[in-house]
Amino acid sequence: LLRLLRQAASASDPLAEKGFGCLRELRRAAVQEEEPSLYNTLLLKMKDEFGPKEGFWPYVMNDAELRKGLVSHDETEESDVSRAAAEAFMTIKIEPPPADVPAATLNADDDDDDFDDLE
Repeated sequence: LLRLLRQAASASDPLAEKGFGCLRELRRAAVQEEEPSLYNTLLLKMKDEFGPKEGFWPYVMNDAELRKGLVSHDETEESDVSRAAAEAFMTIKIEPPPADVPAATLNADDDDDDFDDLE
């Protein structure tokens, strides 16, 4: 699913449309089968990775099924996401990186990472 979206040039690209269709079906199945963790994890990753990509996150927010966001505890008892958290997830705006920041610095590894000692 993520591969389809990575390969798509925009939200209207046929690959993206196929990916969004799969995402809709995954959400439906997550609620029906009471197994929301895979869908919720995927949606979190998708928002992080594709939020700034032109049209992707607005497409999700305007899609009748996908705009429901994370599967909440109100939809299935197996979810550890509250309704408020699911709603908040969908209201957070994604901002693209500033235009004056070179792309190389956005993905560069930080040698002074404070969390390196935890490994």
